[in-house]
Amino acid sequence: MNYREVKKILFLTNNLDYTNGWGRYSLDLIGSLKERGIDSEVMSSNNSLPKPLSDKKNYLLFPFYALKIWRQFKDNPPDAIHALVETYGPLAMILAVLLGRPYYLTIHGSFGVKPMASWFRRPIQKLVYRRAKMV
Repeated sequence: MNYREVKKILFLTNNLDYTNGWGRYSLDLIGSLKERGIDSEVMSSNNSLPKPLSDKKNYLLFPFYALKIWRQFKDNPPDAIHALVETYGPLAMILAVLLGRPYYLTIHGSFGVKPMASWFRRPIQKLVYRRAKMV
């Protein structure tokens, strides 16, 4: 699917709050895309996702979160999934497989390379980056 054909995106983000970097970026991007006629669904740590910085256990729990989200969207899936927080990348990849949709990643500075320092997270994150439609 060409990015220009996308009409509805599922965003995975920490929150939608102008007082922090991820939230501010998320609000700005979602607002800009709305102006271009792209609808959005947002899953955040405020309503259904784990806190992004507790990522060690998240890598083990992401399949369970993915199944929960898949049940919600399986009958009317978004055109794409976009992880706006780096540590939600594995979740985006699992959802993309379950829903049969592409996923995109936004990387913010050192959070994009932090998982590479872990022997456990490195191979997972490398796979996530390689399989993404766009980083």
